[in-house]
Amino acid sequence: LIKFLDKNHKKFKMIIFTGDVLSYPSEKRWNNFIEYINKKTLSFIIAPGNHDTGSKKENTKRDIFKKIFIWDFPLKIKINEQHLLIDDTTMNPWKFSKQTFKLIEDIDFQPKSNLYIFAHHILRPNPEEIANSLEDKPNDIPNYFFVLSKYKNKFNNIFIFSGDTGAFPNKPRSECLKKNNISFISQGLGNLDNDEIIFLDKNKIFKSNLNFEF
Repeated sequence: LIKFLDKNHKKFKMIIFTGDVLSYPSEKRWNNFIEYINKKTLSFIIAPGNHDTGSKKENTKRDIFKKIFIWDFPLKIKINEQHLLIDDTTMNPWKFSKQTFKLIEDIDFQPKSNLYIFAHHILRPNPEEIANSLEDKPNDIPNYFFVLSKYKNKFNNIFIFSGDTGAFPNKPRSECLKKNNISFISQGLGNLDNDEIIFLDKNKIFKSNLNFEF
């Protein structure tokens, strides 16, 4: 990823990391990460993963994360009439927060706009099929195809991005499950030759191998 950004950082305005940015986070490592991103003049947001903040609500990793970053999840961003929500699924493991749905409901009817939701944990049905880890996975994960279907007429498309896959050769680099206008896109990096990233450009979604140069 660093090599890819070294070559292509000027092509991007923002990066949304879907968690597990650092395997062993510390204040020094986070500051080194921020220093690198700032040198590339990139804005970024992290939908934290369990490696970033730990899997419990209160622990040293989360204390460090909250000290370094001042984000209050879920975050809501509007870009060119498109709506982005970034959630922290480590606080309510494997589930969207209630506040995320409140933010969705507060958005006015947007028939030509898309809704993009970013989180770390795999939120498509049967997440155990592709998730890197099942740590803290509850037995009562909702079927989010069903839950989000109540909003399907409110937006042109709804996209849910998750990042907890792809760490091992037997996990997909990226995957998309779609029903009607609701799509679950899962993607992750494993320091493998066929690692892929997902990027958005003018409301279109693409994927690219990290060896690609724009």
